[in-house]
Amino acid sequence: MPVLRTRFPRRLAALAAVAATALLAPAAAAPAAAAPATPAAPAAPAAPAAAPGVVENLGIPISTYLVLDTVLADDVNGDPTLYGSTYNAPSDGVTFFGVDPETGAVRTELPMPGAWGGYHVAAAPDGHVYLGPLNSSSASQIWEYDPVTDTIDLVATMPTGIMCFGITVSPYTGKVYCGVHSGAGVYEYDPVTDAVRLVVSTRTYPKGLAVLDANRLVVAQGTEASVLVVDIATGAATEVLPAAYQHYSFAYNAVRIGDWVYVQLVTPDSRIVRFDAATMTFDAEVPGITGMGFAPQGGADPNDFYATGAGGIVAVDGDTLATTPTGTAPTFVSAARIWPVTIGGQQWFTSVGSNGMLGRWNPATGEVWTHQLTLPGNPTNITALVSGPDGSVYGGTYETNALFGYDPDTGDTTVYGNVAPGRTGEILSMVTAGDKIFIGSYINNVVTVFDPSQPWNPGTSATSNPRDLGPVGESQYRPWDMEVGPDGRVWVASSGAYGALRGALTAIDPVTYEVESFRGLAGDQHFFAVAAGDDVLYAGTTRYGDDTDAGGSAQVLTVDPDDGTVLASVVPVPGATRILTLETAADGTLYGSADGTWFRMDPSTGVVTVLGAFPGGTLLGLIDGPGGDLYGHTGGAIVRIPAGTDTVETVATPGSGYYRTLAFDGSDRAYWGSGGVLLRTLPDIAPAPSSTTASTGLRPASPGGPAVVTVEVGSPPGSPQGTVTLHLAGPDGSPGAAVAAGELRDGAATVTVRASDVGGPGRHTLVAVYGGDLAHQPSTSASVRVIVGPIRLGGE
Repeated sequence: MPVLRTRFPRRLAALAAVAATALLAPAAAAPAAAAPATPAAPAAPAAPAAAPGVVENLGIPISTYLVLDTVLADDVNGDPTLYGSTYNAPSDGVTFFGVDPETGAVRTELPMPGAWGGYHVAAAPDGHVYLGPLNSSSASQIWEYDPVTDTIDLVATMPTGIMCFGITVSPYTGKVYCGVHSGAGVYEYDPVTDAVRLVVSTRTYPKGLAVLDANRLVVAQGTEASVLVVDIATGAATEVLPAAYQHYSFAYNAVRIGDWVYVQLVTPDSRIVRFDAATMTFDAEVPGITGMGFAPQGGADPNDFYATGAGGIVAVDGDTLATTPTGTAPTFVSAARIWPVTIGGQQWFTSVGSNGMLGRWNPATGEVWTHQLTLPGNPTNITALVSGPDGSVYGGTYETNALFGYDPDTGDTTVYGNVAPGRTGEILSMVTAGDKIFIGSYINNVVTVFDPSQPWNPGTSATSNPRDLGPVGESQYRPWDMEVGPDGRVWVASSGAYGALRGALTAIDPVTYEVESFRGLAGDQHFFAVAAGDDVLYAGTTRYGDDTDAGGSAQVLTVDPDDGTVLASVVPVPGATRILTLETAADGTLYGSADGTWFRMDPSTGVVTVLGAFPGGTLLGLIDGPGGDLYGHTGGAIVRIPAGTDTVETVATPGSGYYRTLAFDGSDRAYWGSGGVLLRTLPDIAPAPSSTTASTGLRPASPGGPAVVTVEVGSPPGSPQGTVTLHLAGPDGSPGAAVAAGELRDGAATVTVRASDVGGPGRHTLVAVYGGDLAHQPSTSASVRVIVGPIRLGGE
């Protein structure tokens, strides 16, 4: 019979009170530092428990938006207006807006049906505004706003690509240039004739576009990083980025200030380089700034500018590149530019931050004015779920990097906000380790640590909560999965940066936060799934990363967590491209999914059994569930795999289309995300019979000490979980008063009985009662006699 491995109990006997209180703020607003988070809606009494099998809709935890870029242009009255769109992918449609930078008044607010928002927005000389949003059609669209008619329309679709990743307008000709994501290159759109033509073929991501003059266009692109100077008429292109910088994943943004063009390079770090705008020859790397938010200072020297540095907005001398901190935090800056605007005869600089915070800054006085915009939000898809240490269920969301918590006792949902302010991205993985939740976010494989018992105070310091540990692992981008390993450390399975091969397994000490990373254990492939076994770690790979294909079939590696040694490697399903999920069953058997096929692996022999196409669709996630059963989800259903079997039972519909978005609370109720909605059900299953035995030594464990009773609960092939209670036996052997209790681990519990528990020392007759769990019926043991010291010879 297989040896059962140690299980991490889901139930906690003592739950710490949560110290965080609620902050009644809209989800779109980032919580202030050191401010407690609070419910997204007024607290309501918890609803009565639903019947087994009934799916409960717990609502939309987070409905919000991002703002990725704005542009300053005059409205129909000639008044300076900040234009942009909200961003929320996917959604039914986002909102185009124009706001007064002086007062924050919304001058226009128009729906964009089917659009999910864009990375950039640009203004033409005639005041028209152009956007290239990601959209439900996965097409490279150009939308145009006309300030005279106050209308926005879809005016052109490029032949290839999924969106205009970069967009700009020539101030010389009024023509629009769209760098398409995952398409042929950079297209030109002529608003006068509606003609569309391909200007130049590029790499996958031509994002940073800057017009030099009527004849030339700069294209900053990836992957890998490249900067082209393109003849607009002929498409002839010249590479100008020095070879020393071409290992970067992206040349991400490009902007012209005076006589210079500045390009932002990202991954493995972020830095700014510049070129002479006349000749596009490389000039220098700009020290002291890593972000964008560029704006000409507006003084006598047109080359002087402001930009975002590590400590805030800095002033840069365009001749010497010397930087001077201004002491201004860029909380209202989210894009490549901030915009100069004259208000009351004074020069201000304005933008809208990613959370919808409108702001402007006066360099002469140092004054900063901010105003939170309240634009329409959209449901944000749930991308990760975990059972927290306090009994609540916690989740992360797509692209907003936001955390929420649901309290099963009260029915309250708390929206905390961005786990790492200043960073964008999305939460992809979560795991509970002790009293903390570890959270993995794209981009840059960032890990944050949240303690629900402490006030919300996000940051990077030792007292921050959540604490941003920063990127973990070399050149990693997406933390696809997390698991507490057999060594007690938190393990992260990740894929490499854009254009980079070789994913990593990274271990984090949950106390000291010491990081140890192992990159390239699977050759050039990336990691997508991880599970804990007896003294080993299982890791699943994928051949595909961001803009990379490592080739070969997906593998399962058996890894020694002590030193990262690969003990074994197997291809469970030849030809499969990705191991989507891995989990170990109660008997140690490893189950997993490779593309649409599921399999199991014997941990002692490494032999893989392919179980065929998974019923009902691709298996996207697996977790330990109540009673030692495995639970999982496809896009269409929540499923149960009873312990010791290869059978699949449907628990509920619909399912969850994101990876590993399933969790249980302490009452055995399953939670999952269906798009932006949180759903819950108590699985309706017939519990199996169980048997309980109790045994003890003939004498106390120590002279004059308490008795120790070993209780075992069996229900082959399952693994009963929950609590066993010792009772004084009545005259007929039935349970009487409860005296002590213990938590089952691998079907057994060791319970200590003291004299104070049973009314005094001596011989006592006890029975053990197992209360049952979702998958197993209650049962009671035969009576057992124990001796609780001290005793006197010849009597009780």
